[in-house]
Amino acid sequence: MNIGQDFQKFTKNISEQDMIDYTKKIVKSSQTPMILEEREMRAYTMSVFDRLMMDRIIWIAGPVESRMSAIVEAQLMFLDSIEKKDITMYLSTPGGSVNAGLGIVSAMNMIKSDVSTICMEMCASMGSVLLSSGTKGKRHITLFGEVMTHMVSHGTEGNVQDTRISHLQAEKYNYILFKLLAKNCGKTFEELYELSRRDKWFNADDAVKFGLVDKVIPVPNIPTITELLEGFDDYYSKEILLK
Repeated sequence: MNIGQDFQKFTKNISEQDMIDYTKKIVKSSQTPMILEEREMRAYTMSVFDRLMMDRIIWIAGPVESRMSAIVEAQLMFLDSIEKKDITMYLSTPGGSVNAGLGIVSAMNMIKSDVSTICMEMCASMGSVLLSSGTKGKRHITLFGEVMTHMVSHGTEGNVQDTRISHLQAEKYNYILFKLLAKNCGKTFEELYELSRRDKWFNADDAVKFGLVDKVIPVPNIPTITELLEGFDDYYSKEILLK
C-alpha cells in the first residue's frame, strides 16, 4: 500500500495544489529535505512528513489556518479509516484561526482512534486548545516546550452595527474556547478566564500541574525545567528589577 497515493485519492475535496503548497510550507519552515523510501524493489520520493504519516504521525507546524485544518482533518479521518489505532499529533504552533482550529478539534473527537498530542516547542492560543484536546492520558510536552493561553484576539472593519456583531461573535468564541480548555484541564470556566485575562505562559512542569497535558517527556542527563529555573526569581529581582 502506498499511503501517500491512497491519501491523495481520499482527499477529493482538497485540491492537489493545496496539498503541494502545504507540504512545501512545512518542509521549507523546518529545512527538511525530501527522502527516498524503498520497498519491494520500488522507490518513492516523498517529504519526511508524508513518510511520518505512514507511521500514523501528523505534524502541525506554523499558524493554524483553513488550508492546514482541511488537510489535518483529512489525515485524521484517512488514518482512522485504515485502522482504529493511536494517531500521534506533534504540534508547534503560535495558534491562529479559531474556526480552523475547532474544525481540527471536531475531527479529533469524531474519529474512533485515540489521538496522542505532543507539544514540541510552543503551543500558544488555539495551539493550547489543540494540545489539551488529545486523548486523556496521552497528552505530552517536551522538556523545553511551552503552552500559552489568552483571550481571543480579533479585528474588524465596517460600519458601527457590523462591528458590534463581529465583537459579539468574538465574545462567543472566547466563551466557547475557555469552556473547552476548562473541560480539558479539569478546571472551571472562571479559573481559566481569570488566569488568562493576559497572556499566561506554562512551562512543561506547569502545564502538567494545570492539566493541559499529562506528562513531560524527559531528556536524559538534563534536569527538569523546574530545577533549571531554581533561583531565577532572585536573579531577576537583583539583575533586572534593581537596575
